[in-house]
Amino acid sequence: MDWDRARLAADQYALATGIPCHVIDEDGTSFTPDHHGETPSCVLCRTYREVSGQTVDCRRIHLNGGAQSFRFGGRYTYTCPLALIHFTSPLMSDGLMKGALVAGPVLLIDPEEYMEEEMVKRISPDEKGRRRLKDAIQTLPQVGTERARALADQLLYTATWATGWDKRTLAESESRASQMARIAERIQQLKAEENGENKIDYPIDKERSLLRSIAHGDKAESAALLNELLGSLYFSTGADLDTMKVRTRELVVLLSRAALDGGADPESVFGLNLSAHDEISRFRTLDQLSHWLGGVLQKYVSYVFDVQAVRHRDVILKAMSFIRRHFTDKVSLEDVASEVSLSPTYFSRLFKEESGQSFKSYLNDLRIGEAKNLLRETDLQLIDVASTVGFEDQSYFSRVFRNIVGISPGRYRRSTDGRPQGENHELHE
Repeated sequence: MDWDRARLAADQYALATGIPCHVIDEDGTSFTPDHHGETPSCVLCRTYREVSGQTVDCRRIHLNGGAQSFRFGGRYTYTCPLALIHFTSPLMSDGLMKGALVAGPVLLIDPEEYMEEEMVKRISPDEKGRRRLKDAIQTLPQVGTERARALADQLLYTATWATGWDKRTLAESESRASQMARIAERIQQLKAEENGENKIDYPIDKERSLLRSIAHGDKAESAALLNELLGSLYFSTGADLDTMKVRTRELVVLLSRAALDGGADPESVFGLNLSAHDEISRFRTLDQLSHWLGGVLQKYVSYVFDVQAVRHRDVILKAMSFIRRHFTDKVSLEDVASEVSLSPTYFSRLFKEESGQSFKSYLNDLRIGEAKNLLRETDLQLIDVASTVGFEDQSYFSRVFRNIVGISPGRYRRSTDGRPQGENHELHE
């Protein structure tokens, strides 16, 4: 950990924003930049201590704030013992939190209101003490909620520069925060559902749905179901880490079997399965364990998804070949879906995902391409051209041709030098 770089980052944040900023290590010990001297937070804390005789220790609060920022996406806003607002972002090294940047304090409310609500009600100071506290409070920056959010974001960017985080690290941090939020939501939901002696049963239906989504290669649904399942496990086990490790090992076995059912490569699955069991024992917190399990889940799903992607491409290539052979016939979406043994709805969605265009658009492109050849090389009337390439209605053919080519069939024919041009070629256009 480059502490000099971290202190420089704190200096620059303070100079740019006007908000005090300092560095703490993983024990909560503060590194105060020498040339900044005493910060406003120290002024108020010292004044409060001298007026009230009460000691204020913020070290543990700031350390906990740093830990929460690591857990919840790289930024965290909290209050100190004197109800002042602070922002924090973790300082990372090798994927671990080594310290944090702490910015603040700031006021989100009017100084007079803060004085009455927080200082007077706490200690009932005499007139001299009241004046001293009021003077100290006036040194605090007052910000609105929008600026407070911007200050928290900017502190994250500063911490990112200080420790060399990359986009991937930030994305993982955001992913961890999102996952823990979903798990917390599930726990709150279960608490609300619990009624007296009624015990919440293990959600076997959620587990089965999770296994199905893995076998289908559905990344989004499997991630959502895993978070629900983890929330249920946290709730039922009392968030006991050792118990959760046992349940996680059981889940890894189930996930790997579901991946195999989905067609994943056995060697890849068994290799991941073996390394997963070795890794579980090293985790020290539930959020580390949960985030890791979410990553393992995505790998299993990716194995299935990759296999299915190859299968899908083969299906669509087969469908395209069938369409090219039959596009001049009355071929329908249902006909092609039946040819590749898929439901029309699923085939339609899959065709567009793989080819980049709808079935109808692809079919019309083939038909209009052939129509252009006939218009250039034959003197067939438009009604016969339309019929030959698979259109039952000449007016519809002309409309589709104009949409794709940009001009009418007759004008297209006339624009082709040296080609037949009969008097009736624009008939019924």
